[in-house]
Order: sequence, then structure tokens, then C-alpha cells
Amino acid sequence: MIEAADPSRLFGYTSQDENCLSATSTTDIPYKLKAKKYRRTFTVFSSDNPYAAVSVFGRAFTVNFLGTNTTITLKFKQLPGIAAEDLDTDEAKALAAKNCNVFAGYNNDTAIFQEGVMTDGSFIDEIHGLDWYQNHLETALFNLYYTNTTKIPQTGAGVNRQCAVLERACQQGVTNGLLGPGQWNGDSFGVLSTGDYLSKAFYVFANSLDDQPQSEREGRKAPVFQIASKLAGATHFADVLVAVNR
Repeated sequence: MIEAADPSRLFGYTSQDENCLSATSTTDIPYKLKAKKYRRTFTVFSSDNPYAAVSVFGRAFTVNFLGTNTTITLKFKQLPGIAAEDLDTDEAKALAAKNCNVFAGYNNDTAIFQEGVMTDGSFIDEIHGLDWYQNHLETALFNLYYTNTTKIPQTGAGVNRQCAVLERACQQGVTNGLLGPGQWNGDSFGVLSTGDYLSKAFYVFANSLDDQPQSEREGRKAPVFQIASKLAGATHFADVLVAVNR
């Protein structure tokens, strides 16, 4: 139900089952959920609090997507109200292998939330951000139709107005840090080809009115808009190679 919900929803599950910490266990819920590869469900292990997932939601949903550089990665963050787990290396690896998150303590007197993933390995913050992105684009077009005192015509000029609104909505994704410039590795469409560099981080394309089926025109539908969007991503790991010479 969660995976197919409309509007989109996320589900968080807290496990206090010690079997989660065993790499050989196949009976714990995080193991079973990972096997299902759910993209909108995450698990978190906490021996301290049966509602640790609520703290994860609380941290994620403090993001204001209408700000500047406000998007986050959930990894390395704190979980208010949750005690850090004292794990050994094997236990931490077992949780990571099951895509089960944990608020883990480290020997340097710090504690972080790791890895910040859904049960299929997708990053929670990206799924959250893309949900905002979808809603922002939908709202932008709706507001154009709703606030217009006349109409948006089924002409080239009308299509251009809609493209302009979508571009402004995409730009907020760049402003808040969800999107960033980079090479497009998706399929080609419009004038965009696989391998092209998206300097704006996005590309908005409207299919031709001349190619639109008559039934859709009679239904007062706009031609299909396609948007290529490059995620800014986040850095979690780095390799540093040091060359030393005497």
C-alpha cells in the first residue's frame, strides 16, 4: 500500500530485534524488507527506542525546500531523543548489508545516523527531495492555470508559458541544492543527447503540438512535457592517495 500510495508516502520501521546485528540472520524484519526492495520504506535499528524512525522523519522533514542550499544528506546527522548504539564492526556491517539504518556511536566521542537508505538502497533524502520536486512542478502548473484571468491557449505561445513556469520550478531545485550541473546519462529527447552536459542541471522539453493526437487536443491537454533533471547528490566517502618523496 505504501509503495503504491497516491499521494506518495514514506514508511519507517524501527526494529529492536537483536538478530538484525547478525549477518547470518534471515528472520529479522530488515532482512525481509531488503529482500522485497521497497523504495519508499526504510528500517532503523535501535535497542533504546521503539520509535526511532519517528526521529528520522523529524530530522528529514525540517528541510525547507524553498530556501537556498537547504537540502541535506541524512547520513552523519543526529537523531534527537535516540541513544547511540555501541556496535562492533561486524554488527555495523550486518546492518549495512541489510540496508538497515542505525544511530551509531564512534570511538572519537561522536555519533551519526548511517547510512540513510531505503530498504532497496536508495537514499532517503533523495526520495524525499524528489517527492517535493514532483509536487512543486505540479503546483507550479496548477497555479498558472488557476491564477490566469483568461486562459492558456493550445498554441505555441501557451506551451512556451507552461515551459517557463516549469523552468522556474526546476530552478528552485537548483537553488535548494537538490539538483546540480552534470553530464546527462539518461535517454535522449528533444535536443538533449545522452552524454550532453546539463549546465543548468535541467532541461525542459515540450513535444510538438503538431504531433499531438486530436483526442488529446479535444480533451484540452497540453502536449507532453519532458524534463531531464540532474541530482546534485552528496559525498559520503572519499579515497585519498598520498605520494611521499624524500
